[in-house]
Amino acid sequence: MIGLLQGKVFGKEKNGIILLVGGVGYRVFVSPILLAEVRLEALITLFTYTNVRDDAIELYGFADRDTLALFQQLLTVSGVGPKTALAVLSIATAKDIRSAIGHEDPTLLMKVSGIGRKTAERIILELKGKMEKSAEGDALVSGDSEVIDALVGLGYKVNDVRDVLKKIGTKAEGTNDRIKAALKIFSGA
Repeated sequence: MIGLLQGKVFGKEKNGIILLVGGVGYRVFVSPILLAEVRLEALITLFTYTNVRDDAIELYGFADRDTLALFQQLLTVSGVGPKTALAVLSIATAKDIRSAIGHEDPTLLMKVSGIGRKTAERIILELKGKMEKSAEGDALVSGDSEVIDALVGLGYKVNDVRDVLKKIGTKAEGTNDRIKAALKIFSGA
């Protein structure tokens, strides 16, 4: 899976950009906040999430790993897809969203079109413990978003992958070694 893209902004669209990387233009969905900040021809780096569906492969881009991590956490909530998760990240900073979830305050989440009280409360219920863990700093290491993307692409669930990576801790370094270590744990070897 594609974990990071660096290139020039070739074009801007309603809900994303075309990022020119090595002669290839990638359509990347970004939040309206990031869309307003980027300029044509600017060189930018995006941390990406690859969403594979039956009829499309979509890229979602984020300016930093923290926002990408929150996006991935939102995707673990039943009924929240990539477009809804991106909409949530468009209303406030990742820190403010985590704070709202941690304080069990659904009003910020309800500002997102399509999220009512029940969905906002479900997001809070399913993510409250994870927000506390994120604040404490879990055992995930830098670059684990690529490991998570690869293992999710192989069919493992995000939460299961995160649990396995926490078990691995810092025993294995580097993306390939961490993937191998995780696969060993999943296979029971």
